[in-house]
Amino acid sequence: MRKWILYACMMCMVLTGCRPTSHMDAIPQVPADQEVTIMQATDLHYLSPTLFDEGEIFTKLMNTNDGKVTTHSKQILDALVQEVIDKKPSVFILSGDITFNGELISLKEVRTALRKIKEAGIPVLVVPGNHDINYIFSYSYHGDKAKPTENISQEEFQSLMKEFGYDQAMARDDKSFSYVIQISDHLRIMAIDGNTTMNIGTVLPETIDWMGTQLQDAKDNNAQVITFSHQNVLKQSELLYDGFIFDNASKVRTLLQKYDVHLNLSGHSHLMHESTDKELTDICTGALSLYPLRYGWVSVQPDGQWQYTKKHLNLLQDESRKEFKKVIIRQVGATLEDYDIPAKDMQEMLDFAIAFNISFFTQENYNPKQLLSQNGFTLWQMYASDTMWFTYMNTALHESN
Repeated sequence: MRKWILYACMMCMVLTGCRPTSHMDAIPQVPADQEVTIMQATDLHYLSPTLFDEGEIFTKLMNTNDGKVTTHSKQILDALVQEVIDKKPSVFILSGDITFNGELISLKEVRTALRKIKEAGIPVLVVPGNHDINYIFSYSYHGDKAKPTENISQEEFQSLMKEFGYDQAMARDDKSFSYVIQISDHLRIMAIDGNTTMNIGTVLPETIDWMGTQLQDAKDNNAQVITFSHQNVLKQSELLYDGFIFDNASKVRTLLQKYDVHLNLSGHSHLMHESTDKELTDICTGALSLYPLRYGWVSVQPDGQWQYTKKHLNLLQDESRKEFKKVIIRQVGATLEDYDIPAKDMQEMLDFAIAFNISFFTQENYNPKQLLSQNGFTLWQMYASDTMWFTYMNTALHESN
């Protein structure tokens, strides 16, 4: 009889992708009658302090990037760890672009930090981003030279990060870093990995099939599923979506909707935004490495109702806002340098672009109707309606209006 039971268990694992979980590593189950809380951060873009100084080459890099406060990587990581420990969510999710540009030493240092959260009794779930595996721009920056540094192979990511979700999974995909965690009797969390070396930006066909099997199993067991990914499942902007959603997002979306998945948590776009198609909502949490150092908090009630609240770390707010503004000033300046615009009008256009971009990316005090009525927008229409910047702002304001 025992042999037949063992055989049945083995066949179940083969057919469903389930794996045994050791008692020591098991994810603590939240009682069915209690709220589940999920804290999600994304796009940490951590760079080990051993890989840079504040010399010429690194300063030049920071002056031409997208506003990341990379100089403060360790401070942000330490603050994040403490925030998770203090807030005590049921589970903490880090959804990709864990490293700046795929540096192996950066990932090792993040692993050490994440272990502190795990040791505090809080489960940690990760998924890789497009910057994390086999990234060709892994460099160190010292003095006036950038030198290649060891990057992260797919096998190394699997080995270093497996203790954060994959090893504790009730089911896991052997073609990617996708897995399913049981967090309560009626709630499962599925990590969707679309960043394998084989096809970065696409969820593999085999993984799609695996997801379907797991979603059917959840349905059969009356369990709700919340998913998370690095890339977006739904467009967060009709203008700025190419390269940010999965290449085969329509297949992923169709599958999730078929099995009544109502929430996906994503990142990648460095944008705080929420999109809904039918009953599926994809919430893109803003990058932790950019102003205002965003993270998200999800409360899931026993009846399956959920609520998302945007939050931020309480540090580097002035510094990160200043860096974000510098990017806008540089880009707008380059856009308008060949236009004959009076200095006063030029400044008003610049001020408008700054106000729009910060409120749009952070979704703080974002009021499209109010922005469209401002004189700064009228000046953009008057002087520079043929520019990419005007098209971007005009499209965003009208699709939100």
